[in-house]
Amino acid sequence: MAIRSGFGAKINLERVPKTSMKTDELLFSESHARFIVTARKENVDKVIGLCKENNVNASKIGEVSKDGTICLLYRNKIVANCDLVKMEEYWEEAIPKSAGMISS
Repeated sequence: MAIRSGFGAKINLERVPKTSMKTDELLFSESHARFIVTARKENVDKVIGLCKENNVNASKIGEVSKDGTICLLYRNKIVANCDLVKMEEYWEEAIPKSAGMISS
């Protein structure tokens, strides 16, 4: 969503609802079903309230930014700050590179 929009996001990893997952599992694991919902600031509490009414674990984990980067925070420190254009390039090249279709 962030890559195609060109906006960006600032995400606090400590706010992501989880069990006892390490940070790398939190970022890359596919074993837990997770969804990200974007809501206007004035509707965040309503969305979280609706989730809780329906026994769905939800929390505000970050905000949309306009700087074209994804910034990940953990324990009040920036652990990653990635340019969306570069992220898209890496994403699009990942499978062709691993299949040997293009060189690194």
